[in-house]
Amino acid sequence: MLKSIQPIVILAFLGATQAQSEVILGSSFASGNWQGEAYTNDVSGKFSHCAISAPYESGDTLIFGVTRAATVTVGVVAPGLRMTEGDTFPVILQVDGRSTFQAVGAAASSDVAYLEIEDFRRALNAFKRGYTLDIFALGAEGNFSLAGTFRALDAATRCATRYFDYSSPRRPEAPQTSQIDPALTYQIATSMITELGLSDARYLTKAELNEIDLAGSAYWVSETTGVEGGAMLFDLSSDAPSIRETDITVSEYLSRGCLGDVATMAKSVEGEFPARQVRVLCVDDDSTRESYATTTDVGSIRLISVLRFDAPQAAGEDTSRGQVSADLALKNASYVLENE
Repeated sequence: MLKSIQPIVILAFLGATQAQSEVILGSSFASGNWQGEAYTNDVSGKFSHCAISAPYESGDTLIFGVTRAATVTVGVVAPGLRMTEGDTFPVILQVDGRSTFQAVGAAASSDVAYLEIEDFRRALNAFKRGYTLDIFALGAEGNFSLAGTFRALDAATRCATRYFDYSSPRRPEAPQTSQIDPALTYQIATSMITELGLSDARYLTKAELNEIDLAGSAYWVSETTGVEGGAMLFDLSSDAPSIRETDITVSEYLSRGCLGDVATMAKSVEGEFPARQVRVLCVDDDSTRESYATTTDVGSIRLISVLRFDAPQAAGEDTSRGQVSADLALKNASYVLENE
């Protein structure tokens, strides 16, 4: 399940070499084997680039980006690269052994490398019309078929045109993690596992939590059932955003990694505590992911309870998943009140 997060992290590097980016909700598109999305600059909130990616039988992934600055970025994800993050190195790209581009590559991580080409029109035309891309760097050679790139890069260019003037709405700062006893967070997450009757759930490690931007939370996955979830606790400061104001931040996070169509909704949850539930449905060609996050204020603590399902709801499930999520969140809130 964690693998679904990784493409977003990779694609976000490739539109701007100076800053990471965030996906624009609802911008996903596909062309053959190529999947794409639009991104904003994480600092300015303005449109940054549109990126497309395709996996290869070798296990590598090739990525192209069309940027706001009218440049083309090229990225490769290859588990065998074994680079040091931040390293730079010369790269030569050849299309069909004729069109040649020289650039400086950079390592975004041990297995992700990317570069930027300023000769926009020539590069875009070569990658669209070529059959094979050869990449020479670090004493090695990579070979990639360019099948389907004509339509895919056309789609990426249209994407960049469509979102060029896009600027993400100003979002409230997320509440800062607190000095709350981590044991309380894990007790809540464990009670969720028990309530759902999951026998194979395992907690993510600190490294895995950092990878999906959930540091400080208690998060678990059940591989056999396709269910995952967890809890986060924050101290509420006097200038913390209201629960309703967090809807955008929560829905954008739950939408990360979705390469298909996204539907979102948010509503208030009736109960003893102020609560809001955000639901995000991601429907791809052959998969469905349903995610719920319920935010609850309990005294001086803000609690976020998350449940995600990697399959459509079965006909035999008696209670809607939204209700299950809300009920668990309110039970979690009661537990916090008793143990605060």
